[in-house]
Amino acid sequence: MGQVWGELARGKEVRHIPGNGLGLPMVAAVMRRLGGSCELSSIQGRGTTVRLRIPIEAPKDR
Repeated sequence: MGQVWGELARGKEVRHIPGNGLGLPMVAAVMRRLGGSCELSSIQGRGTTVRLRIPIEAPKDR
């Protein structure tokens, strides 16, 4: 599942759908800048969950 964090990564199941595979890497970068995090869990055949943890206040150095 580590491939989903790489830019331009796309699963074979969605290759017929237009797109570039930039979604999760961009989300993770924004979350890091905000001092938050992005977590992914997946169970084959059941689905995928993405958890975004956003701090109430941005870090003072940003």
